[in-house]
Amino acid sequence: MRTSPQGPGQLLERGRELALLAELRDGLAATGSGHLVLIGGESGIGKTSLVRSVLAETDIRCLSGGCDALFTPRPLGPILDIAEMAGGDLEEVIEAGATPHEVARALMRELRDQRATIIVLEDLHWADEATLDVFGILAGRIASLPALVLATYRDDELAGDHPLRLVLGGLATRAAITRLTLAPLSAEAVTALAAPSSVDPVELHRTTGGNPFYVTEVLAGAVAEIPPTVRDAVHARVTRLSAQARELLDAAAILPPPVELELLETVAGETIRGLEECLAAGLLTEQAGRLAFRHELARIAIEEGLPPNRRVALHRAALAAHVADPAPDLARVAHHAEAAGDGAAVLRFAPAAAARAVSMSAHRQAAAQYERTLRFADELPPSERGDLIDAWALECRAIGEFRQATELIREAAHEHARAGDPRKHAASLCQLALMSFVLAESAAEAQEVLHEAIAALEREPDAPELLVAFRVLSALCLTQHDRDGVFEWTGRARELAERLRLPVPLYVQLHRTGIDYPRGVEAARTPLEECVAHAVETHDYDGAGIGYGQLATGAARNRRHDLAETYIRAGRDYSVEHDLDGYTPYFDAWQAVVDLQRGRWAQAEEAAQLVLGLGGTGPATALTLITVA
Repeated sequence: MRTSPQGPGQLLERGRELALLAELRDGLAATGSGHLVLIGGESGIGKTSLVRSVLAETDIRCLSGGCDALFTPRPLGPILDIAEMAGGDLEEVIEAGATPHEVARALMRELRDQRATIIVLEDLHWADEATLDVFGILAGRIASLPALVLATYRDDELAGDHPLRLVLGGLATRAAITRLTLAPLSAEAVTALAAPSSVDPVELHRTTGGNPFYVTEVLAGAVAEIPPTVRDAVHARVTRLSAQARELLDAAAILPPPVELELLETVAGETIRGLEECLAAGLLTEQAGRLAFRHELARIAIEEGLPPNRRVALHRAALAAHVADPAPDLARVAHHAEAAGDGAAVLRFAPAAAARAVSMSAHRQAAAQYERTLRFADELPPSERGDLIDAWALECRAIGEFRQATELIREAAHEHARAGDPRKHAASLCQLALMSFVLAESAAEAQEVLHEAIAALEREPDAPELLVAFRVLSALCLTQHDRDGVFEWTGRARELAERLRLPVPLYVQLHRTGIDYPRGVEAARTPLEECVAHAVETHDYDGAGIGYGQLATGAARNRRHDLAETYIRAGRDYSVEHDLDGYTPYFDAWQAVVDLQRGRWAQAEEAAQLVLGLGGTGPATALTLITVA
């Protein structure tokens, strides 16, 4: 039920939401009961204002962080903000380059050391994969922590394959989680807000759809006519400021918030003197020495309105400021380098940002950084371009973008051929054959390409790239349940590794046990589990994904349902935590099979239809679901 509109400065029609959040806040202070509140709604609907109202009436410790509106988000962006506020072990763990799982554990230790904490995570729709991993782990444990987590996101920007939607889906049945969706203002509320002005409230409600930000910005602009968009409202306000304040807003608009005062001063130069005017006008806000636009849409409107030469000049200034930092944020540097059109800087920093993202299991962000790099790599030698394309393809495979990975591998093979490197060219052909099978293309053609690559490599019998070929051939045999083939190719891999005095690849034992356990060989389960543990420990994502998959497959085929669900859950959690969207649908598919075996017909059908509706699902997943759907 809606509350009555109230006076200026107060939230309208948010009485129910405020009461619920106040109850959870007060319960946290009294009992330490943990809870997560997911606050969704369109941009400008008032999510941040709701959170601020709740925080304004408490002395409970608050740690807050917001996700960056970067072209490619920086890994762990909001968690870095929280770590800087909390300090101590959490900050040290992140600075040491810990994995999301380790960061989540450090964050939970920090929370348990306090009587009560409110954590605010804003704009999760912009979150990088590493942040979502930490968020998912924290959400799963929230009931046991003395913390109230308030997480905001734009629900109208979550496409069906959005990473946040995947995380939220996994929280559907968890305890101590509440979802709030903020609705637009009613015509009655808009009329109350417009009463002191000469604006037609009916037209105002129609044009804005009751969006509080649109409404308040239009009214604050005091223009004669209602602007058709919020951009007009923002510019109507900005034009009332001095030239110095407007130039400062230009500088602030190209810096993803929150912005350190020192950085803004460096980029803005003398126009930093307009800061007080911008704060007084309510366009910028300050918290803990950092600045941000009161509304993100205002920042976007100003940034998009900049003349190209002005925008480039500001990004160049921001790039120089970041590069001068002894430990720059690589994602932000790459962002400004691209926006400044500085190809040399992109080639220097974007691959490093990608490697940093990989170390944090943020494979989607890594892929985006490699994509950014290749936009500026036309003049690189073919060998360097080929290596970069290979790295991009690997990240596309990890996130389940199989068709794009295939095209990239084909392009990398071409570059390696241009460079006159037959070994790398043959290795690319091996990967191309594997992707041909993943995409359910001709298995015979894949085998033919593989044998062509091996023939080329065997002209140099000690070529280490042969280990890649043997791995792919063994993997194909594994998926086709060809035990003899698996043992042949893993045997050749073992022999080559020993001859070259290299460690025997993990896939040798992984594939041998992985082919036997689903066939009912119980003795293979323990060594297969050991392979998975080693893969997890050494960050062998493919090894872990394949190993968990074979454990789940074997247990399900042998009708050991409880064990199968244990492996499915472990494999899916690992895939989500490490941004391996290419494996996640496979575990969901086997869960559907187990549901079917157990007579849970509705759950099985729903899960199967959901997985089959995802783009990019490989044939192994699709075939698993044929009997379910």
